[in-house]
Amino acid sequence: MVATHTPTMLKSSVMAELVMFFGIGFFVAALLGLLIVLSVHNRFARLGSVDQSHADVRQLEQKLAVALEERSKLQREIAAVKRDVELTWAAERIESALFRERINDVACEVVRITRALKSRARRSSRYLLMQPW
Repeated sequence: MVATHTPTMLKSSVMAELVMFFGIGFFVAALLGLLIVLSVHNRFARLGSVDQSHADVRQLEQKLAVALEERSKLQREIAAVKRDVELTWAAERIESALFRERINDVACEVVRITRALKSRARRSSRYLLMQPW
């Protein structure tokens, strides 16, 4: 059995992939946030120094900013992939419609030629029947 990929199957698989990318990005951002919270908590428990804690908070805020930038970059990439998929799908639909139209034109031409051949065959058989042998 040959597996065929319809545009609907391709679109749904691409959409599932996009959702997975978004989920992975969100999951990474959540893990980074959790690591930041744990790191701050451990520093507070060890050091107890307010000045050091402020420096740690600034450092963690910078890491958070990097993680959020990474997340927005991934979201932009997902949006670009989604646009590309939609454009490709539209182009494939147009191409498919053109192929269907060409097939219909060829089918009409085959019918016309078949009728012409049958008409000539009838005329020749009548002619042969009328001939005295």
